[in-house]
Amino acid sequence: MNQTKASKNLFTASHEGGGEPYERLRKPLVDFLILPQRLPPRPTHFMTREKKRTMNSTLKQMWVEQDGVLSFEWTLLVTLVTIGIVSGLAGARDAIIDELGDVAEAAQGIDQSFSLAALVVNFDGVGPPEFTTNASVFAEVNGVDNAYTDCGRVSQPLGQNTVASPSSDIES
Repeated sequence: MNQTKASKNLFTASHEGGGEPYERLRKPLVDFLILPQRLPPRPTHFMTREKKRTMNSTLKQMWVEQDGVLSFEWTLLVTLVTIGIVSGLAGARDAIIDELGDVAEAAQGIDQSFSLAALVVNFDGVGPPEFTTNASVFAEVNGVDNAYTDCGRVSQPLGQNTVASPSSDIES
């Protein structure tokens, strides 16, 4: 009989005397094994139907609304956006051409004139072996290896004189 009471006390933590301080200990010590009650289902959609309806009606009103929109404003906006896109693409084009020119310069230096000297190992039997190597050698051909030059960007159209001659300004 004492063993059953002892095993009962392990799981319920009750005391024979009962009383107020031991009432909170009457619940099982292993309550983490008790499964929680079923939770209410979560909404499966990001937005409720009311929010979706409100958002759709607001977007539709914004799409249909034409108050304050003038054709001049649209023309100005489209013109500025187009100029911005064209100038951005021109800058990107110049940067790409410059990088490809650098690659061309590097590829031009790849030839058979570069050679590495062999490693010489001297085993004289006294002390550790000695490792020596000669300098590397390459041949640079004048006029071939420096044939590529970076092209500068022309600031004015071709065919336009940069300095006007004085005789062209004088009317006869």
